[in-house]
Amino acid sequence: MTKDELYEQHLQEVVGIRDIDNYPEKDVERVLDRLLQCLPNNGKLYKYRSIEGQSFDYAYDGLEKGYLWLARANTLNDDMDCAVIYDPEKEVLKMRDHFLEYPWLYLDNWVKANIDQLYWPHPDSFKIYAQVMGCVDKEAGELDIKKATQVFIKHGLTETHAKQYIDAILALSEREINKHSEQLKKSVSSMFKFNDTNREDIYVYSMSETYDSNQMWAYYANSNKGFCVEYDLNKIKDLPIEVKRKLLFLYKVTYKEELEEYTFDSMNEYMITGRKNIELLNKADMDMLSKILTKTLNWQHEKEWRFLLCNLGNKNKIFADIVSGIILDERVLNMDNGKKLISLAKERNWVIKVRKKNRLGTGHIYEELEA
Repeated sequence: MTKDELYEQHLQEVVGIRDIDNYPEKDVERVLDRLLQCLPNNGKLYKYRSIEGQSFDYAYDGLEKGYLWLARANTLNDDMDCAVIYDPEKEVLKMRDHFLEYPWLYLDNWVKANIDQLYWPHPDSFKIYAQVMGCVDKEAGELDIKKATQVFIKHGLTETHAKQYIDAILALSEREINKHSEQLKKSVSSMFKFNDTNREDIYVYSMSETYDSNQMWAYYANSNKGFCVEYDLNKIKDLPIEVKRKLLFLYKVTYKEELEEYTFDSMNEYMITGRKNIELLNKADMDMLSKILTKTLNWQHEKEWRFLLCNLGNKNKIFADIVSGIILDERVLNMDNGKKLISLAKERNWVIKVRKKNRLGTGHIYEELEA
């Protein structure tokens, strides 16, 4: 099986994990083993860092204490990162049209969700209601009143009582349709805020497949005068189970010329069908995940992999000491912060490499630091 095929299996499985904290240990180990087979460089990924200022202080603290600090998506340097392209007005209109086409389906889900708050005058009221709902013509979207009346008569009620019950159900349906239609009109404004809310709740730790990208050294390592951290993700195997669970959520970023439009169809269908169809939920989540993991070709030089988790709040430090080496540009070797890094690397037995210009000054070579 190819790495791409293994990675597709990884995506399909992790998107279905709902309860991270209680995901079984045997499954964690199995998913992790497969994930490691998907990675480039035998599990090595890289992060470019600044050697100066507060950025260095934060980076050094993470290296010294052994943690990854996940940033909110709305703080990343790409304003479109983790955003989805969609037309809010079109999405709301689709929701409204679907509701008006299948009002009985919405009504049934509403009744089931509010069953404890509703008044049921007859001991078998809910049982009768459920059978009446079975008399709805799914294609026409209408109640077959003759069939529904027979349901009541079978339960010992008269046709008069049957008519009263059916009229009550029809009135409830009409009230909910009108109410929901009004709510949908108001929901356009909230749809406009979807990306802002979503990006507030997503946390990211980005890494690259490569350590020798001149663009990355220039942009993320303060104009080439910085350093690059090497992570060996095989080290995850030695971490506590609660940390392993979080680090399963590692994804590869894809790059396209244009971002595709997102639709809420799968999520809406999941919601209106009673929130029980897990396949629909997984499809909705996969649709969303694929969109927030896609960036334009302007960013393809980053060759990015990222840990991506949601709703971490102030628990966005993951203590995972998986560093295996550092690479320093030769211009920082005699800086105080450069010496500080080298000292820490030697203490931790990390591989230390130096980035130097070649003899012609036309490129770079990477050599291990001499003792």
